[in-house]
This record gives sequence, structure tokens and C-alpha cells, in this order.
Amino acid sequence: MKANNLSWAAIAIAIFALMLSFFALNQSSNLKLINSKNLQSQVRSLQQQAQLRTASEKLEDLKQRATVGGAAFVSQAQVDVTQIREDLRKNFETASENTKKSWQELDKQLVALQDNLRSGGVNVIDAIDKVLQNLKKNIQHD
Repeated sequence: MKANNLSWAAIAIAIFALMLSFFALNQSSNLKLINSKNLQSQVRSLQQQAQLRTASEKLEDLKQRATVGGAAFVSQAQVDVTQIREDLRKNFETASENTKKSWQELDKQLVALQDNLRSGGVNVIDAIDKVLQNLKKNIQHD
């Protein structure tokens, strides 16, 4: 009888150990999934930061060239701003809602800059400065 009880106790302990190891394994895979999502989020944030830095550098260059002006500048500047908008759109289309909203505000300013360039406005440098200020202060990233 004692041997029978010991056998049942050993089986119960083995089942408990099996269940415990199953739960531990399941937790480990959940943790890996969480870490993977966290890593993806960090990579997306770094990509967005890099894209914002690149856009800022391109706009600074555009500002420098605006002082020289001319028809060639206007034509190339429109191409540059279009490229900046497209690059940002690609990088921010999968962003969180708050980040998308801040990017969309920046995009509106870039559209205004393009309109200013098209109309031959004299405030191109001011428009570029406005975009740069918004870019440096208000743009969120994931």
C-alpha cells in the first residue's frame, strides 16, 4: 500500500513538473515574442529618427541654395521637397496614430513650401525655416 501511494505521489509530482515546464516554455516563447515586437518598434523608431535627420539636412541645404535662387533652384527645390515628402511618407505610414498626426502636420508645411516655390514667393527661406523648426521641435517618432 505504501509503495502504491509512493507511486501515485511520484506520478503526481512528475505531472506537476511536466505542467510547470510546459508553462515555463510557453512564457519563454511569449517573452521572445514581446522582445521581438519591442525590437521591431525600436528599429522603426531609429529609422524614423534617421529619416527626420536626413530631411532636416536636405532642408538646410535647400535653405543655403535658396539664397542664390534662380529658375534652376526653384525647379530642383520642388524635386527635392517632393523627394523629402515621399521618403517621410514611406517611413511614417506604419507609425502610431500620434506619430502619424505630427508627420501629417509636417507634410502640410512641406506642401505649403512647394506652393511657395511654385508661385515664386519671396518667403521661401522663411517657409524652409518654419518647416525646420517644426521638424526639430514637434515631430514625434515611435
